[in-house]
Amino acid sequence: MRYFTLLLCLFALNLAQGQCIAPNGYISLENGDLVMTSAVGNLPIGAVLNQPGLSMEVNGQLRSLIYSSGLWIGGTSPDQQLKLAASTYDLGMQSDYFAGPLTTDGEANTEASACAEFDLKFKLYQSLSHRHRVYHDCLNDPDCNVDELFPLGYEIPAYFLEFPGNGDTGFGYELQLSPYYDYDNDGLYSPEQGDYPYFDFFNEGMDCCQPLIGDIAVYEISNDKGNLHTLSTGDQIGVETHQMISLFASEDMNDAVFNRTKIINRGTQTLSDTYVSTFVDGDLGESTDDLMGSSSEQDMIFFYNGSGNDGDFGNNPPVVAYKLLAGVPMDDDGLDNDDDGIVDNEVLGASSAIGDDLFEFPLTTATSYYNWMQGLYVNGELPPESFQYDGIPDGSEDYLPTEKRQIISSGPFTLTPGVEFCVSGAYFVNEGEETEIPALDGFVGLTDKADEIQAFHEDCYGTCLTPTVDITAEVINGGFAFWNIMMADEYLWDFGDGTTSDFAYPQHVFEGGEYTVTLTLTNECGTATGSVTVDSAVSTSDLDEVSLIELFPQPANDVLNLRLEQRVQGALIRISDLTGKTVMESMAQGGLNNINTSQLANGMYVLGILSNEVRVEPKQFIVRH
Repeated sequence: MRYFTLLLCLFALNLAQGQCIAPNGYISLENGDLVMTSAVGNLPIGAVLNQPGLSMEVNGQLRSLIYSSGLWIGGTSPDQQLKLAASTYDLGMQSDYFAGPLTTDGEANTEASACAEFDLKFKLYQSLSHRHRVYHDCLNDPDCNVDELFPLGYEIPAYFLEFPGNGDTGFGYELQLSPYYDYDNDGLYSPEQGDYPYFDFFNEGMDCCQPLIGDIAVYEISNDKGNLHTLSTGDQIGVETHQMISLFASEDMNDAVFNRTKIINRGTQTLSDTYVSTFVDGDLGESTDDLMGSSSEQDMIFFYNGSGNDGDFGNNPPVVAYKLLAGVPMDDDGLDNDDDGIVDNEVLGASSAIGDDLFEFPLTTATSYYNWMQGLYVNGELPPESFQYDGIPDGSEDYLPTEKRQIISSGPFTLTPGVEFCVSGAYFVNEGEETEIPALDGFVGLTDKADEIQAFHEDCYGTCLTPTVDITAEVINGGFAFWNIMMADEYLWDFGDGTTSDFAYPQHVFEGGEYTVTLTLTNECGTATGSVTVDSAVSTSDLDEVSLIELFPQPANDVLNLRLEQRVQGALIRISDLTGKTVMESMAQGGLNNINTSQLANGMYVLGILSNEVRVEPKQFIVRH
C-alpha cells in the first residue's frame, strides 16, 4: 500500500499562475477476468484511492496484478539540458503530464481551461461505430429501407458528441485531433452527418498507428507543458501524447491489455539520446513477496511470486508481464536494416530492462529517472547486464522477494521537432500449469502467449479471434435496441417470443413480461452463444449500460442541456465537482432540461440522476466559459 502527500504550497502556486493542475480523470473497465483502472496523464494502468490498477477475479475475489504503470520520455537538448516527463502514481497529485493537446505553432502551449476540458478518458466501442456507419449507409442508399433496419429510430451514442474529433484551431490546436471517420468529407467532425470515432472495420487502409483498435478502446490526450514537472523535476519537452487502451472480448485475448501511445513533438528543440520507457509496479497478490525478471529475446518484463504460495492467490499464482510490441523509431541511416524493401522505416525494440525494490533507491531527480531509462541503476552505476535477471527463471534465483518495480526502455534515438510516432505494448497474465516448482507454474506457456500477442500486433490486430457473446440492451422508444460488444460475420438473434433476426443491431418491442434474448455469433474461427434477460416494463440489472440521458453541448458554457426520458420526470438532478461536493441540485423534467451553469467555475463535473424508478449511470461534463 502506498500513501502520498499533496504538495499544497506548489498546488497554490500553480493556481496563482493560471496553469494546469494535475489530472484527476480516470475510468474503470472489466474484460474477462480482468478489472482495471486507467487514469489521465499517461497512466494506462493507474492506482486510484490506493487500489491496484489491474486486478484479476479469482473465485469471486479480486486479486492484484499491477499497482500502477506509466509512460516516461526523456532526452538531452542542444544546450545539454535534460528534458524529461514521467508518470508513476500521479493521479491528482505530483505530475509531469497534464490533460489535453498543445498548439501547433511551435510554441507548444496550452491553457488551464483546456486541461480541465480534456481531463477525462473516452470509452469507445467498435460495434457502436459500426452501427452508426450501417445506419448512415442505409440512409444514403435508395435501395435500403432504414425503417426496416431501425424501426424504433436511431440515437447517436452520447459519447460520439463528446469525442474530440476536431481541435480548437482558434487557439491553435490541430484540426483533426482524434481519429474519426469523416463520412461527409467536409473536414469537420459531425456525428449528425455520419462521422464516427474511427475503427478500421472495413479495412480501408489507415496506418495502424492511427485508428482506434479493439472491441473497447479508451482514449486520452495529454501533454507535458501544462505546468512544472513536480514528479521527475525534469524540464518540459513539449510533447503531446495520444494514449489508447485496447481490450478484446474474445477469450483468445481477454487476458491482455493493449496500450498504444502516439507521441508528437510539438516543441522546437531536437533532443538527442532520447528514450521512451514504460514503468511497471507489479503487485502480484500479496505485494511483499514478489520476484521480477526480464526477457531480452522477447522485449518483456515480468513479476512472479517468490514462494509459489501467495497470501492472496494461494498456491500456484500466475505470472503478470508487460511486453514491448513496438519501440521508438530508429534514426535514419539510409539503409534498409530490416530487409522489407523500405529505407529508414525501422523501429527499435527494447534497449534495457531494470528494476529494484520499491523503496530501495528512491527516484528523486530527473537524472535518477534518466539513469534508469538508459539501463543504469538509479544512482548511475552500470549494472552487470542491460536486461536484469534476463531469461525465464529456473528456481535457482537467490535474491529476496519484496515489492518490485521495473522499467523497460527503447532507445536511444533523436527526437526532432514535429516528429510523430507510436510506441505499443501489452500487459498480460499467464496462469500456466502445475509444475514441480509452484512459483514457476505461471511460466508454462508464457513465451508462447507473448509470441501470440506480438503476432497479433504485427497483423494490426486483424487476426481472427474466437467469437464471444456479451450483449447490451438499450431502452429506446418503447422497445429495446440490442448490440454485441464483439463484431462477427453472422448473427442470429432469438428474442424468446417466437421471433428472430439476423441483423447485427436489431430492435424489438416485447409484450408485457420477462424474456430471454439469445444471440448466436459466427465468424471464421467458430461459433458462440449467449443470452441476456430483459423486462419489457423496466430496465433490469442485466442492462448495465442503458443510456437514458444526453448532455450537450460539450463543453458547456452558460447552459447545459439535459435530455431525459419521460419516466425520469420528478427525479433529482445532482451536480458534483470531482471531490464529490454537491454544487447544484434541481428536479428533473421529462424531455429537455436547461441547466444554468454560468456560476460554475471552469472544470469537470459529474451529473447524477437520483430516482427510485430507474437506474441512470452518472455522466461527466465540462464547463468552459
